[in-house]
Amino acid sequence: MNLDRPEMRQDPVEGRWVLISPGRANRPMPHDSAFLADEGTCPFCQGNEALTPPELSAVRPSGGLANSPGWTVRIVPNRYPAVMPGQPAVLGPGQLQAVGAHEVVVECPGHLPTVTGLGAGHLETVLGLARERVASLSADPAHAWVQLFKNAGAAAGASLYHAHMQILSVPEVPQRIENMLHRAESLGHCPVCEQIRWEHEKKIRIVSEKDGLIAFCPFASGFPHEVWICPANHQPHWELMPDNLLESMSRLLWEVLSGLEKRLGLFPHNLVMQGAPRFHPLARHGHWVLRVLPRLNGIAGFEWGTGMLINTVAPEAAAEGLRG
Repeated sequence: MNLDRPEMRQDPVEGRWVLISPGRANRPMPHDSAFLADEGTCPFCQGNEALTPPELSAVRPSGGLANSPGWTVRIVPNRYPAVMPGQPAVLGPGQLQAVGAHEVVVECPGHLPTVTGLGAGHLETVLGLARERVASLSADPAHAWVQLFKNAGAAAGASLYHAHMQILSVPEVPQRIENMLHRAESLGHCPVCEQIRWEHEKKIRIVSEKDGLIAFCPFASGFPHEVWICPANHQPHWELMPDNLLESMSRLLWEVLSGLEKRLGLFPHNLVMQGAPRFHPLARHGHWVLRVLPRLNGIAGFEWGTGMLINTVAPEAAAEGLRG
């Protein structure tokens, strides 16, 4: 599907507007490498465990000592944390001590930029270990918001080639999350549930469905080929999902990422897992969503000035391509 003319669309979850403008895809763009070159020794590769801080958790199928080879997935503290351990403290008006956890989920022992080639089962192991860690941190009210995310490729903010995710917690719920919860409360219904109902009616942006989960290109996609994966039924806390749903989510994410890699090659992207803060009074209004955000367009002056993203691929066309 190609739009004959640009459209403005409003995201029902956040209320923000985006520009769907496929014609912008024809403009000349620089051809910088999307992924970082290999330089030096990778601290995430098996055998280089001494180059990271001591591990917090790992999957070791054959057992073995911590901080030694034999692992398949490993979580370590971030060597360059955005926050520091400690107790939250008010330093002044609008000023808090930046305390929390900042950790790295190393997705594989080999030096690979993507783990799709290792299969859906390996991705389930990655997400399972991350889920355990996020659940543990979220159970402590000091970690008001715990974010699981991935930066893949230089254009998406990655500083290392080796596939990895990150976990970052902060002592205050971010304003964007607050806004989404309050918006859902004011609407009197969950806007994610409403969007899923709408997608089932339209049947033009759904990529796949599996065991109570749906993958679709959202109506007001802010990024080309953006995909959301979420439960069809209302669920606020992704870190509390049962094992069978984790398996289905991992399979669905693997299918989406594999499909995108077939269409786009090794592409820069962010993964963002958003749910509801565990102890927030409006937590029941949250609906968890795993967002796959390909970073194929730059964010420039208009976007920074207005907060309105420009997407050069209509979500209907993106979904059709992924289904194919």
